[in-house]
Amino acid sequence: MVLDLDLFRAEKGGDPDKIRKNQRDRFKDVGLVDKVVNNDQKWRQLRHKADNLNKLRNICSKEIGVKMKNKVNSNKDNAKIKDVKINEKYKSVVQLNNYLAHNSYLEGFEPSPIDAKVFNELSSSKEVLNKDYDSFPNFWRWYRHIESFRDDVKIFTESQNKHSGGGDSLPEDFQLLSIESQETLVPFSVDQIKKIREMIDKEMSENERELTETEAERSAALSELGNLLHPSVPISDNEDENAVVRTWGDVECKKKYSHVDLIHMIDGIDAEAGATVAGGRGYFLKGPAVLLQYALVHYALQKWLTLDYQPIYTPFFMKKDVMQQVAQLSQFDEELYKVTGKGTEEQYLIATSEQPLAALHKGQWIAENSLPLRYIGVSTCFRQEAGSHGRDTRGIFRVHQFDKVEQFTLTSPFDNKSWEMFDEMINNAENFYQDLGIGYRIVNIVSGALNNAAAKKFDLEAWFPGSGAFRELVSCSNCLDYQSRRLLVRYGQTKKMNAQTDYVHMLNATACATTRVICAILETHQTETGIKVPACLHQFLPPKYHNEIPFVKTAPIEEEETKKQKKQKEGMAKKK
Repeated sequence: MVLDLDLFRAEKGGDPDKIRKNQRDRFKDVGLVDKVVNNDQKWRQLRHKADNLNKLRNICSKEIGVKMKNKVNSNKDNAKIKDVKINEKYKSVVQLNNYLAHNSYLEGFEPSPIDAKVFNELSSSKEVLNKDYDSFPNFWRWYRHIESFRDDVKIFTESQNKHSGGGDSLPEDFQLLSIESQETLVPFSVDQIKKIREMIDKEMSENERELTETEAERSAALSELGNLLHPSVPISDNEDENAVVRTWGDVECKKKYSHVDLIHMIDGIDAEAGATVAGGRGYFLKGPAVLLQYALVHYALQKWLTLDYQPIYTPFFMKKDVMQQVAQLSQFDEELYKVTGKGTEEQYLIATSEQPLAALHKGQWIAENSLPLRYIGVSTCFRQEAGSHGRDTRGIFRVHQFDKVEQFTLTSPFDNKSWEMFDEMINNAENFYQDLGIGYRIVNIVSGALNNAAAKKFDLEAWFPGSGAFRELVSCSNCLDYQSRRLLVRYGQTKKMNAQTDYVHMLNATACATTRVICAILETHQTETGIKVPACLHQFLPPKYHNEIPFVKTAPIEEEETKKQKKQKEGMAKKK
């Protein structure tokens, strides 16, 4: 999950200061922005260097090909030129002309004593000087050039010759950056060019290593930066300052029992056996609670089907590399369960069907006319809840395993479409809970409490009259292109020539986290004799539960009170 890198590049219209402010508003590490900017600048320099080195390597290969085609081999040709019998004038000119087609001088790439020697011997030959220019253009280019030195030709020394060296040796001051074009390599032999290519390969290898490290550092910092906040998000690090947008139903009434007692009173849970078998927060859901769970799932599916949402039953686990593209780093430590098996790659159990649904179109182009895509996902979810140690340890409100129905949509990134969808999805959820008769409030979550992906999040918090508190049932987030950019879920058919790549916007919203909704129903609809069943669920329950799920056990809180009173009476009796 990442932001667009162009947002960090001032020359492309980006504004790093805007990202810094966004981080401050999220109460997160602003230094991450500098890490991205610095590593991105370094990465682009290394990328430019890599392109240049690749270009140089191609130039070397092309020049070697030309020389090999003309059967030019540096060591052999140099030896031949040194051994030329000058009295065979015509033969010498032919050899020189062929050699000089690919070399500027007779040895290396600057004048040397051999140039002076051959020039002096040939300049005294009328037979050579009478050769026509058109037949020997390379020879005459060299000849006129050496001639231009006039008397200075005598001072060509062996000290100059040492720069050219023999065999595949290169000048002491040779620099790869001095190669500007294929013509620059003409004076070099095949063996010398091969050595240059080896130097380039070594430089490319080192540059690639540094490029990979720099990209990894940039990506690590980028992945920890939060999405750009919507202007309406309250800026605060205190969740008590979440802004209440609206309320529905009675959100002030108080009732006798909490969901912890009520789930036992309808004999809907065996928590003791669950803890024995599965550990802390383990549970066996029983009887009417099981029926209520599946009634909620069926009703949610039926309701969202009428809204043109496509039902999806997702995988329960994901490959590590894919999970890394949809989950924050902190989730791997606090939330996700790792799954291992013999001979299998590392995988993770999903914490929400949002995760596999986000990856459903990984690497795809989504046609404009197919948007929006609306999905209603169904899955079991698994969460360690390591960050919630000690909270809600009793009952089924916060558990390691639960079933959930999830809204997930993909929209166009243009014309405010994703914000229109955001309103649609939270309204869908509100209608569902109104059908269930559960009072709630909608809150705009403060910036400091948002996960990295969300540009804005509304929570639907149900009123729990038995607990006397609001508790979260729904989270609705617009992630813009934060998720799709890393997953490469692109907008349109295919990329057009030189056109900017756009990415779809992704949104998610809870429809029904079954165990939490059961808790809300229990507290909201408790009576003196049982739990009144919402009318919308009747068709999904057996007739005996259409009107009410009866209490069949005493409330644990009353059992504890009875035991406490009994002990007090026993204590008083002993004192007497």
